[in-house]
Amino acid sequence: MKVERKNLGKMLGYVVDIAPNMRWGKFLYTIKLAVMDLPNVVAQNMEELLDWIWYGSAVNVEISSVQQEDKVKLVVDNVSPNEYESSIQPVPVNVLNFDAQTGELVLKRDDGRMLTLRVYEEHVRDELLATSEKNFYALFLEKPIGLRIIGLIRSSKYKLFSRAKELANSFIPSFLEHNLCKM
Repeated sequence: MKVERKNLGKMLGYVVDIAPNMRWGKFLYTIKLAVMDLPNVVAQNMEELLDWIWYGSAVNVEISSVQQEDKVKLVVDNVSPNEYESSIQPVPVNVLNFDAQTGELVLKRDDGRMLTLRVYEEHVRDELLATSEKNFYALFLEKPIGLRIIGLIRSSKYKLFSRAKELANSFIPSFLEHNLCKM
């Protein structure tokens, strides 16, 4: 069984999902990335959620293509912050309508503006079909051809993760300061 690995290089991507899970008896975070030159989302498992990783973070993603027999799989070799691209700010939206056959999505933003977009990303379509929830945080990317939705996070999940991150950030510095004083 021959395995071929080809480095595809460094590409621009954005964090579109963060999911905690247990794997191999370890607590891990699965980070899903929308990479601009790839049609599908790629994922990387991390043991700790680095402080610069958040929904919409602009990242450099090093990817390899691994071919085993007739199957090709994309593997994330490394993720690092992108210093030149701005991160995308998640925007609260309310889903008014989604037509799964055409991919047409109608949203209402908090400012009252209505948007009608076509959903091209499979992970966004899957998120819309997996829940009856209507409140989300959306990640929009401005492209020369118009606005594109690259991520959709359930509002309840986003708020829970935001609060957990806020608590961790307030706890860890005081914990480190306390331990440094003991030394």
